[in-house]
Amino acid sequence: MTPPVQPEIAATASPVEASQLAALLQHAGLSRLDQTGWIRVTGGDRVRWLNGMVTNSVQQLQSGHGAYNFFLNAQGRIQGDAIVFAQPESLLIETTSTQISTLLAFLDRFIIMDDVELADTTQSRSGILVAGPASSSLLAEIGLKIENLGPLSTQTISWDGATVTVIHAYSPLVPRFELWIDLQYADKLVDALRRAGTSLCGPQALE
Repeated sequence: MTPPVQPEIAATASPVEASQLAALLQHAGLSRLDQTGWIRVTGGDRVRWLNGMVTNSVQQLQSGHGAYNFFLNAQGRIQGDAIVFAQPESLLIETTSTQISTLLAFLDRFIIMDDVELADTTQSRSGILVAGPASSSLLAEIGLKIENLGPLSTQTISWDGATVTVIHAYSPLVPRFELWIDLQYADKLVDALRRAGTSLCGPQALE
């Protein structure tokens, strides 16, 4: 069943925001992920090292899967939050871009004799959010078939000469996918999604 637009929300939204909200709840909307940041963790000790500072087990993550985590200091106080994804040769930390410098400084203090390296990779790719009940079918229409992709899982797909990493983001209301692609191909992917029928959505509608 398609979630309706709640009357109290629609009443306070501008006509443009109401239209965008309807797209997100009834069809599909897209937005740039300009406020998302990434930290890449490499080195032979990365799993054991990071596992001691987060609230979910990194050691249990299979490659291509992620888990939401808080980062804790020695006193158990929260220093930040992120989703940690396991990759064959690295761990990828996805968080808000405003937390990147804080988390890098916090994590770097705990690298002592460990084989661990940290890198801010935020600028290496561009992110696009696609959300709504029609998201999966629209992605398949442009050549990104992800029907078997579970929540907080990733899949890398070749698309029109580029490589796209698709993340099935956590979203209890409607399907939500993140598409990460090299910067030079991002506009091309957005154009393809717009032609397939997605609507550009602003921050207010996404909230």
